[in-house]
Parts: sequence; C-alpha cells; structure tokens
Amino acid sequence: MTRHSGCTPPALRATARAWACWRRLLGLGCLCLVACGESGREAVVPPPPLAATPGAPKAGSAPPATAETQESTLPSREAIIDAWQKSSGEEVDVVELQAVRLLSRESAYLAGVIFTGRSGAARSGALLVSADLQTLTEVSADIGPRFRVLDLDGDGVSEIVSSRTGAGDKTIAQLQDATAVVLHRAAAPQDSRPAEPQEGDQSSTQVDWQFTKMDEQPVLREQIVTRTRTCASGGACEEKTTQQTQTYRYVQRQFLKLDTPPPPASGTPP
Repeated sequence: MTRHSGCTPPALRATARAWACWRRLLGLGCLCLVACGESGREAVVPPPPLAATPGAPKAGSAPPATAETQESTLPSREAIIDAWQKSSGEEVDVVELQAVRLLSRESAYLAGVIFTGRSGAARSGALLVSADLQTLTEVSADIGPRFRVLDLDGDGVSEIVSSRTGAGDKTIAQLQDATAVVLHRAAAPQDSRPAEPQEGDQSSTQVDWQFTKMDEQPVLREQIVTRTRTCASGGACEEKTTQQTQTYRYVQRQFLKLDTPPPPASGTPP
C-alpha cells in the first residue's frame, strides 16, 4: 500500500484537528487549517453549529410586540380626529396620545382630548382607541386629557396617572375596556381664595405624587400642602401652610399605607 509523504487523509486530519481545537477553546471559536504535504492545499473547517437557545425567536421571525414597539408606531393625531368626527359628528382636539395595556393585557391607545360640541361648549376627557383604529370609545370621567402611563409592578398592565382640570382630583387608574378602575385618588380642590381680601378663611390644596421603589416594591409618596388665609374685617390677612406626607406601597393592585400589613397572597386564607 503506497502512502503519500506520510500524510493522513485530509478528511480525517481535518475532523480530528477541528474537534481538538473546539475542546481546547471551549466553544470560543477556532479556524483550523489542515495541510497535506504534497498537495499544498489548505482546508478550512467551519465550527460546529451553535445549539438553539430555548425560547429564542427563530431566525427571520418578527420580534414580539412590546410597549416600546407600540409606542414607536403611534397613530397620527389627525387619524384619531377624523375617525371620531366620522363616528360621532363631534369635533375634538387631541392633546395627549400614548400606548396602554388594558387589564385584559390587550394593547390599545389612550388619547387625551378636548371635545367641542355642536353648541361650541368645550369639555375635556379621553378616548380609548383600538389598535386597528376601528373602535373609539369615550373613557369614563376619572381620566382627564393630561396623563402619564406607567407599569409600576411590571405586570404588563398600565397604571394611568391623571388629573382633571376643574375637578381638582388626581387619580391612578387601570382600564377595563373604556371603564377606569380607580386604584387611588387624592382630592386637590382648586384655590378658593378670592382676588381681593375678604373676611373669613379661604384655602387652597396642592397634591404632589412621587413614584419610587422600596425593597424592590413600588412606592407612592404623596404630599398634600394646604394653604389657609385668614382675613380680618380690616383687610389684614394671615396665611398658614400645613403639609401632610404619606407613603403607600403598591401591592396586588392596592395602594396600602406603609404601616398597613400587606394583603394575603392569592389563594391564602387571611
């Protein structure tokens, strides 16, 4: 049997060197060049294919829809205005537009709007717009035209922080279709002080909310500042400011005062 320059057949040498290389470098990648003395040719052995990661999307498949991708594809405000006018005959101006997730985990859009009726009288509110823009529904009165959309506990359901001009209420709510499910409310009456000093007491209240975390749990810090002005019959007035701060934990769709024990876990008897 004739042997050529003592050279092992290229296919065997390529396979042996490739696997030895991969064992040494623990999958970090290796380019194995296999030479056979007389031929002078080099064979490049590609690395073995990587195992698929469980749960990873297949090559060429579209990534799943997220709140971020939905936010980047918001419909135009003009499209919402036209759709509402066609369905209701009422003019509307869109002042806020954000993507939301309902309690059903369904994706939709929330539009803060100013309605202008046929009489010309304006009122504020919000519209729930389906993802395909085919259904527009006026949201219950607990959500105003200006709002923030959060997901405090990362469960995929939006918490909507809103205040209504004129009513003075600040609310945190979730949406069951077009019905606002209020989780927390703070009343902030409008300034009742007249422009000119009058005898008696007048007061104004301001509510400030700050969201943070404590021990990886969502927390709401609520500060209520009340200013009271007392005017004597002679026109001299004295002002007094009081401040009240309260901290709430957000647990199982409830805002609980920090000194309140948490509710039992689902399925656990109290």
